[in-house]
Amino acid sequence: MRTRLVTIVCAVLALAYLVSFATSAKGPDGLILDAQGRPQLTDHLSLWAAGRLAAEGRPAAAYDWPSHSAAMTEAMGRTPQGQLQFSYPPSFLLVMDPLSRLPFAASFILFGLLTLAPLALLAARILDRREAALWMLATLPTFWNLCVGQTGALAAFLLGAGLFLLPQRPVLAGVMFGLLTFKPHLGVLVPIALLAAGQYRAIFVAAATATGLALASVAVHGIEPWQAFAASLTRFGSFALADGNVTAYKLQSLFGFLRASGLTADASFSKQLGLSLTLAVLVWQVWRQPGAQDLKAAILLVCATLATPYVYHYDLIALSLAMAFMLRHALLPDPSRAEAIAPADMLAFFAINALIMAFPRLSFPTGFLASVLLLGLLLYRRRAEQAATAEQRPAGIIPAPA
Repeated sequence: MRTRLVTIVCAVLALAYLVSFATSAKGPDGLILDAQGRPQLTDHLSLWAAGRLAAEGRPAAAYDWPSHSAAMTEAMGRTPQGQLQFSYPPSFLLVMDPLSRLPFAASFILFGLLTLAPLALLAARILDRREAALWMLATLPTFWNLCVGQTGALAAFLLGAGLFLLPQRPVLAGVMFGLLTFKPHLGVLVPIALLAAGQYRAIFVAAATATGLALASVAVHGIEPWQAFAASLTRFGSFALADGNVTAYKLQSLFGFLRASGLTADASFSKQLGLSLTLAVLVWQVWRQPGAQDLKAAILLVCATLATPYVYHYDLIALSLAMAFMLRHALLPDPSRAEAIAPADMLAFFAINALIMAFPRLSFPTGFLASVLLLGLLLYRRRAEQAATAEQRPAGIIPAPA
């Protein structure tokens, strides 16, 4: 398919998303404000309320559910019909403290702009074409992220940027990975990949960045938020991964898939743990062996979404970046294909995005199936690359270990 046609289709989709968001931002069922201009119960309200508590000099209260709920109730001017917790480490309060000093709607929109714009620019850099920024903004997980004011775009940007920068600028890549610790469950496989690749500078910088963030948080808000955060982890995990969680189908992971299929939480979690360990071994092997960096980056991005039980539909932006790396790998060796995308690639993109799109209508974690499909395709591409390399290698030549 011609890339110009792809760009036109994506432009139409992005415009439709923008119009839908603008017309739905305020109203009885508004995304941001109700008909009276009061904040709605959204994911960003949870972030904003935690920041407000920090701005008032009560940062530890962000991890006390009654206090956090009271802050949301005060902001909304009514009792929320639901429960949202703040589960991020106290270092993220350094972001939400200043943003909470803005009116809620302004904070919501500014946060969306500050997270989506870098993500779009990263896609353009990965594919070395400006229109790729539009392609990224036209993906459904990106739109979902905007609608609820979530952090999926920020996490995907930090992980993707770190992988893009790693070959040439490992220090800056380490900074990105260190900043990703605000959502640590999406980065659990990163140290394994870096160790396997011998990227020790990136590991050191990532650890230093994470430590610096934690110390800055203590300097600004004190040690109490960290103590409260540690105490809340078990309670939050028990709530999110328990049999009583009726929204487990929203988790786009093996855990969520099995829970939605009727398995108990304990059985689902044990199988999720087995998958996570398998993916850790896979990432180690892929990153230890020679091969295209773009495919390695794409595989790690997909594995990051599969290795954790706690991944939502807006976190699937990582899959869009993985597809960008996969397309980069397909286009770079053959400049003649720069203006066309192979039919097989387009078919894969459509199938993966169709599975993601089916989630809200089916109320079933089809995003997990999209991740599995994309990982299978990437592993097939990597095996084909290895076979082609073996055929080109002169007889009797044994490759040096990576």
